[in-house]
Amino acid sequence: MRAAHPHESVLVGLVSVNLIFLPWALGGMKEWSQFISLALSGCALLFALLPRNYDDRSDGQPAFRLQTWPRLLRFPIFWLGLLLFAYITVGALNPSWVYATDGTSWWMVKVAANAWLPAGVQVPFEMWGPWRMLLIYASVWMLVCAVWTGFSRRHSIQAVLLALSGSAVLLACLGLAQRATGATKIFWLWEPPHGASFVASFIYKNHAGAYFCLLFTLTIGLAFWLYERGVRRLDKSSPAGLFTFFAAVIAAVVFFSYSRTAALLVALFVLFAFGVFVWQSLQRVGGGAGRPVMPVVFATLLLGLFILGAASLPRVVFAERMVNLRQVMTNERFNDRPVVALATWEMAKDHPYAGWGAGSFRFIFPIYQQRYPEIFTERGLRLYYDHGHNDYLELLAELGFAGMAILLAGAIYAGSRLIAFSFWSQALPLCVVTGCSMTLLHSIIDFNFYNPAVQTTWFVLLFSLIRWLELGDRAIRGQRSPSAP
Repeated sequence: MRAAHPHESVLVGLVSVNLIFLPWALGGMKEWSQFISLALSGCALLFALLPRNYDDRSDGQPAFRLQTWPRLLRFPIFWLGLLLFAYITVGALNPSWVYATDGTSWWMVKVAANAWLPAGVQVPFEMWGPWRMLLIYASVWMLVCAVWTGFSRRHSIQAVLLALSGSAVLLACLGLAQRATGATKIFWLWEPPHGASFVASFIYKNHAGAYFCLLFTLTIGLAFWLYERGVRRLDKSSPAGLFTFFAAVIAAVVFFSYSRTAALLVALFVLFAFGVFVWQSLQRVGGGAGRPVMPVVFATLLLGLFILGAASLPRVVFAERMVNLRQVMTNERFNDRPVVALATWEMAKDHPYAGWGAGSFRFIFPIYQQRYPEIFTERGLRLYYDHGHNDYLELLAELGFAGMAILLAGAIYAGSRLIAFSFWSQALPLCVVTGCSMTLLHSIIDFNFYNPAVQTTWFVLLFSLIRWLELGDRAIRGQRSPSAP
């Protein structure tokens, strides 16, 4: 097997550090963390594009020089990203609304804009306008391009996934320790914004729930992969049990976060994973491969550790939260999100093609919010919404059909590659793709993709697994080729 090139080894480190840094840095919600992530992503893409000279013939392979930039140019996400950035930039340079303040309050002033071009808002950078969104999107785009272009070995992707899972376990332990000690500050040092319900290093509990839910599916997938690798190698032991325990720890912090949707998704995924594992194990045993005792032991450990983690939670409080969730789903009086979604839809309909501009929601939404008294004031106080608690409606309102078409094209490409490689035939990609689908489902009632840590992890995981499948398919085709050594 060809050894990893030093450039690829550095790339593994840069990608891992970036993915680990963002959730620990308050979920990447602060300006300084986003600039650091952008720098790490830029360095990662640079190392991914550097030519690689393979001169060491100790592995029996001839020396050669690898140019990676042609692969980047064949990557549709590279071009779609450039198109999206151009679209957002035009809107930012063509504002139709300008931020104004007297020092105590703020308002938006309507100005003339070029009607033939996408328009946006002109607001301070620190207030999450179009340039701030462009910063976040550029960081994610460069990191995905670096992974796609620079990773030439499955082992590199596996190293990143293992590092990401390990970091998530430590972060989950932090969250559990905070709950156990009744901490009122993040890291017991930093005071979160007033009214924030933080978990671990995440300022907002639902962002924590979405992140840990995604990493839970990754950790279960790694446990599957390690178990299958042990069966193929006829190993006497495997780290699969340890990663199943790690998954139970991550599941526990999801329940402690009281993110109701994330908790329901984790519970459903456990049942799904349990069924998939039993089905695959029975197929293996029925075909004469494997030891029939091991699937039973591993499946019991998977389900038992999860039940043990759930049993250790404050059941009364959690039950009350779930009862409240049922009330939310059946009566709008218990939740303002349906009304916010309706107002967001009205906002989107007024500018359906080009949208109001990236990062414009919090500045334009008050125009539509005031039409609904139940979300305009509460107890005589004015309510403000930074996000619409529905990523799809908010993105439609900000980017319009034109911007959404770019995102949809990327989704179609990713989906077609996953189907082409039959992702459901292997446990690791099946678990991760299911986890990514759960995040998409969760985003119907929340704004998970407006959290840099969740957004970056989601996109990198998805395209890393597509690249992982591609490399595996290439290896299989090489083994079947008559000219293969």
